[in-house]
Amino acid sequence: MTEFGEAGNRSGEEEATADRLSHLPDFIIDHILSFLDTKSAVQTSLLSPSWRSAWKNVPVLDLRRDSFQHYSSFRSFVETVLSLRHPLNARKISYTDDERAGARDRGLLIRLVQCALSDHTTQHLVINLADYMDRPILFSELFGSILDSNLKTLELKGVALDSGYESPCFRLLTSLDLQDSSLICTSKGGRDPFSKFPSLENLVLSTYTSSGLRVSGLHLLSLKMLLMFPVDLEIFAPKLRSFSLWNNWTVLRFACLSLPSLDHAHIQVHVRNLKREDDKYRIHSRLERDLIFLFQGLRNAKSLKLHYWTIQALSELYEFLEQQPSPFTRLELLIVEADGIPSQLVDYFFKGTTAEPKIKFLPTLATLP
Repeated sequence: MTEFGEAGNRSGEEEATADRLSHLPDFIIDHILSFLDTKSAVQTSLLSPSWRSAWKNVPVLDLRRDSFQHYSSFRSFVETVLSLRHPLNARKISYTDDERAGARDRGLLIRLVQCALSDHTTQHLVINLADYMDRPILFSELFGSILDSNLKTLELKGVALDSGYESPCFRLLTSLDLQDSSLICTSKGGRDPFSKFPSLENLVLSTYTSSGLRVSGLHLLSLKMLLMFPVDLEIFAPKLRSFSLWNNWTVLRFACLSLPSLDHAHIQVHVRNLKREDDKYRIHSRLERDLIFLFQGLRNAKSLKLHYWTIQALSELYEFLEQQPSPFTRLELLIVEADGIPSQLVDYFFKGTTAEPKIKFLPTLATLP
């Protein structure tokens, strides 16, 4: 393991420091090393003879491609870690690989995931892959052969969520974060991939899918969605308390939106400037239809946050909205990420409630909720 480093001559001061380090309790050493990436943790073996194998007991593994000049060195390092730490015995494992998809060792990542989950110690797994649009690795490749695990949180970037897996290993998973992902329907049940996570409470979904999608979760409490293209969307979450939607073109086509326990909603819709009047009329007609359906689904919200872009879109539609009954019956607070909001829109949101309108203004944030 050439990149671990070699011990050189040490001065008397360094010897004294090493002696003090050697008397630290093991749990303190493990805690200190847990803040370092794994390569740095391994290199601390130079500090004291008693630390020589300490990295093998650290409950956190953080494997980073950018810590190595060459990909071959990174691959060799990960392989050596897998061979020297068996079982891995790590509570949390992070794997970051910014190599081009075509040059990436997919088999190495698959083996890491299988080792991580097979010993039933890993509860938190983070996989961050670059170049996600070129030959993305499939969810079923990573987890399809795993029969059981104690995984509670899972963060994936650049992994395509397909429906070609039937593994029950996510029975304990409560948090799923999918960033820069795509959804691939490979079976009839592919439109509802999240039904295979029976304990899921928190879901973050950033995807480029253009097909229909159903999100169902009997225990889902928080849902954040960033969808780049219009899709036919169904959401069934009877316990959901918080819902955030970011969309950079138009409101999505909701086939079903069942959120009876909703407390807070954050809507960020960006309608691009339209040059032709017929396009503007077509998009606005669709917005009118879909906004009514969206607001009906959010009708139980006690607080509603609207982004600057959403205010801009609604401002062009308030003549339509003021003729519609407001679906909001429990609304207490309107949070606006803008300097102001037309009074007609305020009237629309609160005319279905008996509460006095409460409005809070925030700086404009053009980011994902």
